[in-house]
Amino acid sequence: MTSVSAVFVRPDGEESKAIRVLNFSFQKESYMPYTKLSMTFSANEALFNSFDSPFDYSYVMFYIDDECVHKGIIDDFKLTDESGVKIGILKSRGFTSLLLDNHYEPGMHTNI
Repeated sequence: MTSVSAVFVRPDGEESKAIRVLNFSFQKESYMPYTKLSMTFSANEALFNSFDSPFDYSYVMFYIDDECVHKGIIDDFKLTDESGVKIGILKSRGFTSLLLDNHYEPGMHTNI
């Protein structure tokens, strides 16, 4: 059986692990230099009991069978309470997506 989990890392290095992933979408397109991850998980584990700001986390690592297949920045992260069950919803891009932010704007550039 395939095991799936995610580890959320805070700036101070503290980690929170989501073991019960309800569903996920993992994309790596042929000519794109980064991966995309969308995931819904049960946030009832002890580390997610507080409803602090979800953006307290710096990045997320996504594992399939104990192999890290995604490590990236968190674009959107919500914690909701549906009928007494805490649900986390995450969208993330791989760190290599930041390389696309290193382009000049179109036009003539002088004084470079």
